[in-house]
Amino acid sequence: MLILLMSGLPSQAQVEPGSSRPLALAGYATASGAGPELGKGTELGVTAGFLVDHSRFMALDARGVILAVRQPQHILIAESGPRFTPVYYRNLRPYAEVLAGLAHTEYGTRAHPPTGKGFGLAWTATFGVDMGLKHGLTWRVAEYSYTHIYAGSGVTPTILNTGILYRF
Repeated sequence: MLILLMSGLPSQAQVEPGSSRPLALAGYATASGAGPELGKGTELGVTAGFLVDHSRFMALDARGVILAVRQPQHILIAESGPRFTPVYYRNLRPYAEVLAGLAHTEYGTRAHPPTGKGFGLAWTATFGVDMGLKHGLTWRVAEYSYTHIYAGSGVTPTILNTGILYRF
């Protein structure tokens, strides 16, 4: 899916229409926590990915989420989609994203085998705020994601992130 989404980018000569600004690439890693799911408690993990800025107001986000601290429970998500930054205020960038991809979930207890195990499609609605610190370095102050995973009976984690982005 990521290849299909990015296949249209090279045809634009990597320059925003009407300017000489090349596409900017940013990598990020954040600490993640998901709210209680299926009565099993809070999950902890990481989110990492890349942003490809197409313009000041639009980018493509490709990310992976691993929530697996509380074994034998885990959630793995790989998604991509557009990111919209409608306004800038000084060094703050509020944004919204709509992502789609694949996920794997597994829930159980230490005493019992996993239940609700499987792969499925996933979608995520994300809202957050980034704050520029120094040239190229950005702090993801907070990001809230609502995800639905179509695996087993369905899983709907709400994820909160904070972390660092670096623009290359």
